[in-house]
Amino acid sequence: MKRLTRAIPLAHVLLVLAAVSAGAQSRHDLFQRALVQERTYGNLERAAELYGLVVSQYPEDRALAASALVQLGRIYETLGTPQARATYGRVIRDFGDQQDQVRAARERLAGMSLPAGRQRGSRMDPTYTLFSDGIRVGNPGNPAPYDLSPDGRQLVFRDHVPGERPAGLYVTDRGGGTARPLIVLDSARGPTEGLWNPRWSPDGTRIAFTARFPARDRLMGFYVMDLDGGAIERIADSFEGDLCWTHDGSAVTYIGPDRRLRTRVVAGRPGDETVLGDPLPQNTLLGGYSPDGKLLALDIRTERLGREMRDIWILAVDGGERFYVTDAPGLDAHPAWGVDGSLYFVSDRAGSTNVWRLASDVITGRRYPPSRMRSVPRSGRGWTSNVEGGLPGRVEQVTSFQDERIVHLRRVGGGVAFVLERVTNTIQLAHAASPHEPRTVARGRNPQLSAAGDRIVLESDQVGRGEIWAVSRDGESRIQLAGDLAPSGRWSSRFHLSLDGTEVVYASDTNDGWAINVVAVSGGARRRVTALPGNELAYPVWSPDGTRIAFTSGRGLFVVPRDGGAPTRLAELRTWDAWSVRWSPDAERIAALGWEEPSGQVEPRNHVYVVQASGGDLRRLTPDDERQHKQGLEWHPNGQELTYMYHAPDFEGDGLRTAYVDGRPSTLFIDEAATWDYVGRWAPDGSAFYFVASDAVRGGWQLYRRASGSGAVNEVSAGDDLSLPTWSGDGQSLAWSVARVTSQLWVMEESSR
Repeated sequence: MKRLTRAIPLAHVLLVLAAVSAGAQSRHDLFQRALVQERTYGNLERAAELYGLVVSQYPEDRALAASALVQLGRIYETLGTPQARATYGRVIRDFGDQQDQVRAARERLAGMSLPAGRQRGSRMDPTYTLFSDGIRVGNPGNPAPYDLSPDGRQLVFRDHVPGERPAGLYVTDRGGGTARPLIVLDSARGPTEGLWNPRWSPDGTRIAFTARFPARDRLMGFYVMDLDGGAIERIADSFEGDLCWTHDGSAVTYIGPDRRLRTRVVAGRPGDETVLGDPLPQNTLLGGYSPDGKLLALDIRTERLGREMRDIWILAVDGGERFYVTDAPGLDAHPAWGVDGSLYFVSDRAGSTNVWRLASDVITGRRYPPSRMRSVPRSGRGWTSNVEGGLPGRVEQVTSFQDERIVHLRRVGGGVAFVLERVTNTIQLAHAASPHEPRTVARGRNPQLSAAGDRIVLESDQVGRGEIWAVSRDGESRIQLAGDLAPSGRWSSRFHLSLDGTEVVYASDTNDGWAINVVAVSGGARRRVTALPGNELAYPVWSPDGTRIAFTSGRGLFVVPRDGGAPTRLAELRTWDAWSVRWSPDAERIAALGWEEPSGQVEPRNHVYVVQASGGDLRRLTPDDERQHKQGLEWHPNGQELTYMYHAPDFEGDGLRTAYVDGRPSTLFIDEAATWDYVGRWAPDGSAFYFVASDAVRGGWQLYRRASGSGAVNEVSAGDDLSLPTWSGDGQSLAWSVARVTSQLWVMEESSR
């Protein structure tokens, strides 16, 4: 499979600086400038231009040219462009007399095709086989968009390559070959709004998947396709979308519209249905049945201590009892069963994401009941899950990757398959009059521009770093401000630059507790403002005048003076969406998304709330019949309106909406037919609204600009992921980050040492 990435054409690299006089500097000075841009400032595209200039201007210095090409190949590799292999190949082909560089090029090529070795100290000795180079997986929080046949010889996956491959489900053989379409979006029988979650039956003859077909309007359903005759049978409606086969292949378990697990018999057998257990939390993923069919693994997402948690739960098929087997802050996700009844899962408890393994007796509770499991802090930012009394080897790390992430484990043969991803985030800077023409400034994510637009504050995109940096507009200077930033959310950051651009407030996560701190953009020691009540992480936000800081913690919405002191509780709810706290432009009000007590309903109610910053009654701005999940709250510059994303039931009214301070009913703001519209942010003068959306056909994420006057919507940027923009004080410049993801599908099989 091939994936589309933002490539840097070598011809462009070689020509873009051709007008620069090479005589003004030595060849080695130019090479050193490239190294500084790459390693010190993280400006990869600028470094690539300089390395290219070395190659074009000094071809007679073969040692230097070969070195520049190796460095250029490393940049292509980091950015995820297909030119990396070609560049290393050029070194091997054209510079045979440069043995050191040829050796380095060969090693880099080999490294692109081999994952890390086994975890040091592990009792398991994994062997790895590369199945596919370039598989596209999208959001790792969604169900896996691929599956392997039970014999491990074939791959079914969802893919789309514009102009080459229509969006659809495809099958390819192990080792490559032409991808064969099973069903595509533009076929006569195809769905109109996407195909998801292909799952191979245990006997390899059928594939289950979810889709939305025209005959069912916008309701999502799940279907089973017979691979022999191609017949497609609709099995049931499924709101959540994830599903898995039972261990014997007689039925499919799926999450219904009421978020209950349901098992439906398929393939000509009686269509009876069994309901398993209580309703599940939103966005639950299914990890499949144990080899004996008695247990079902669940990947359950919750928000606790101010951060998103994902833990592995087990559901007993006989009786429907649910219990957890992991309970550590952070990520424990993507469970997959081993043939011996052990459970593999992905965890970041040691810092970076890796594959871990739970022994079968820990899971079943036959010897060590799950109720006795607890979580204990480990050194630094890492956490580990343990069993009371200590059981060496019962919870074991299997892989040891550092700069990559692992997602979507799938059981196959005698091991598990996983997707290995490398994510590179780059900061894009553009003039507000021409946002479609950005330039890359540095590596990093979630940028915030200073008032004068001369400095960008960002967070490192390196796994487990927790670093905040201040970078000059041209990317030439770089100062580290902090190294203990708590993990940020996908569309928000736990740091906030003051409106005057002089200080950064951030939430820290260290061994001595969680706290809110302030540090000067010019550098220096941090200043603790307050410890977080209840040790719950927050998303602190400056007031526009820079005198106060707002945040939520537990049930409370708080304000604290910039110089510290006791926080003032302004309001209380069942719980808050911590990243939604927003000051009004005049600093008179604070708005946030929160959850009320259920009051007899199945679920609590999620609404937009506002309160005076000086204190007073908490007011709800959204109607009672609009109580489902909301995200991405933002004030309009006029201070009278708030924009947010609403997850409506059955997708009716789903989209970006507007709430009004004066109490008028909320109204639909944006609901583009071809995209799933998500969160957004207003330009400072209110002339445009920038929002992120995902095209069901293209995949990935796009940043759009909606003009306030005409309502015209135009695409500004696109990537595998991206952040919302921020502006300079005068509104003339804006910055955002774009993520490029390179990925490989590996099969890991283990044998005991």
